[in-house]
Amino acid sequence: MQFINCAISDYNFHGLPLGGIKITGCFAKDADFREADLSRAKLSGTDFTASLFGKTNLTGADLSHARNYAIRLSDNQVKNAKLSMPEAMSLLYCLDIKSVSPPSANPPPRLQPWGFLQIAKGIPLRTID
Repeated sequence: MQFINCAISDYNFHGLPLGGIKITGCFAKDADFREADLSRAKLSGTDFTASLFGKTNLTGADLSHARNYAIRLSDNQVKNAKLSMPEAMSLLYCLDIKSVSPPSANPPPRLQPWGFLQIAKGIPLRTID
């Protein structure tokens, strides 16, 4: 079975054995993939806005260039799945991991190369501007 460049919004695939299915370049808004077997499925380039994944087998599935999916790693099988950045980062959101900003543009002052000698002699340090 295959869906290529189709609108499959609101489709119900709940619990279906769809191993190896091809759903590429599709718009799959609000589709239900809970408990479906999507192992080895080619799902590339598909928009999964508000689609449901729960107890879904995505083992070996190709989600490269897919977008807007929300897949909980703890509730789905995703071993050997292919994912693309930046969408792969969405898996972290489901893990309740918080991202932090990179260090500020103003790094701490650097010591002069001979700073360790000044410390050893008790001489106050000067910084390089």
